[in-house]
Amino acid sequence: MKKILVTGATGFVGVNFLNKLFKKKNIQINIVVKKNKKNFFIKNKKKINKIYTTKDFFNENYSFYKKITNDIDFVFHLAWFAKPGKYLDSKKNFDCLKGTLNFAEACEENKIKKFVGIGTCFEYDTKDGYLSVKTALKPSSIYAASKAATYFLLSNFFFKNKISFLWCRLFYVYGNGESNKKLISTLHNSLQNNRIVKLTNGNHIRDFINIKDAVVDIMNYSFSKKTGSINICSGKPTSIREIATKIANIYKKKHLLKFGYKKKNLYDPPCIVGTKD
Repeated sequence: MKKILVTGATGFVGVNFLNKLFKKKNIQINIVVKKNKKNFFIKNKKKINKIYTTKDFFNENYSFYKKITNDIDFVFHLAWFAKPGKYLDSKKNFDCLKGTLNFAEACEENKIKKFVGIGTCFEYDTKDGYLSVKTALKPSSIYAASKAATYFLLSNFFFKNKISFLWCRLFYVYGNGESNKKLISTLHNSLQNNRIVKLTNGNHIRDFINIKDAVVDIMNYSFSKKTGSINICSGKPTSIREIATKIANIYKKKHLLKFGYKKKNLYDPPCIVGTKD
């Protein structure tokens, strides 16, 4: 039986990942949640072995990290500061980096078998448009830079200590539980309520992947012998205009889409698509 620890268990990725993980046999699941969310998974309580609570995971003392990683085989580190509109250039990314390194040290001391972390497509040099794991890294935000630094440090640290390490770079994940400030949720919510949606010209190309597909990929790669970095993506280019129109057609409210009403962000790359290597 594999003993598993999941951090960030109440987050967007965490909730969906756990729902998939619950279906896997011969595993024992421990999770880490914020104190004010300790009853979040009450309906699945029988499927969870231990629930650890924390006020701030990234500022815990070392003894806490040692305790939660004791007798653990696989760690899925899904926690990070990701408040919409705040996370890209927040100093809290420094706390996340520092806390993750302390956490990783405890994982090594307790001799876990595999550590799976979550990265972002924005670690890459996005000018290339189509991004593979061989694409050079050139993060342009504190968030992406902190993720890239975590990847470099942990890949070296775990390699030297003979612990398997997998880094999953997420592209444009959407679906059940996502923030209502994200594009696809905004489109659904606005159109359902007959509100106009103001958009740019819609020509930007993106790689959208449903969270249900994303967590399947994460799980399949994690329980294989795969190590290093991987892209969690669809590999399919889709324009903002195309996906907005597709959603509008569901509600028969294409007339509520107003393209060209918002200015393009000069720092927003014209194309971001992942390749499945």
